[in-house]
Amino acid sequence: MKQKKTRKPLPTDRVSALVEEMGYECVEIKARTEQGRKVLSILIDTPDGVGVEDCETVSKHISSFLDARPEIFEARYFLEVSSPGVERPLHGPKDFLRFTGKKARLSISRQDSPKKRRLTGVIVAADNTAITLQLDDGTEEQIEIGRINKARLVFEQPSKERW
Repeated sequence: MKQKKTRKPLPTDRVSALVEEMGYECVEIKARTEQGRKVLSILIDTPDGVGVEDCETVSKHISSFLDARPEIFEARYFLEVSSPGVERPLHGPKDFLRFTGKKARLSISRQDSPKKRRLTGVIVAADNTAITLQLDDGTEEQIEIGRINKARLVFEQPSKERW
């Protein structure tokens, strides 16, 4: 009988705490396998944005932490540290409150169906339980945060002013 390998959980809380101790916001941590390689991807941010030097600093620090704990990744891994970009993922009430006034794209669960619904609009209000999204047709929809499966900011090209 083939024994199933148990996977050790990634210490995301500890990695996130290390990033935040360095003065950065840990936006997202994801582990994936890509072409047979284990990849750990970390998105960091600050109110002023992040540069290449910031990513390098965090990468060195997290790499030292992970390399000292070979039990976390049994084989070689690749570490990616980057900014969240202009279409930043949004996680939880804190992000929705911070980005009130910005356009976002959401995937939400329907209450009456297993299918998901996609919405795009401007976040006009947010609190710990719900957000209000102004849709492109001008209507507003209140959405419970617990129904949001995925959310990202939407990059909008600044309008060009005539000379």
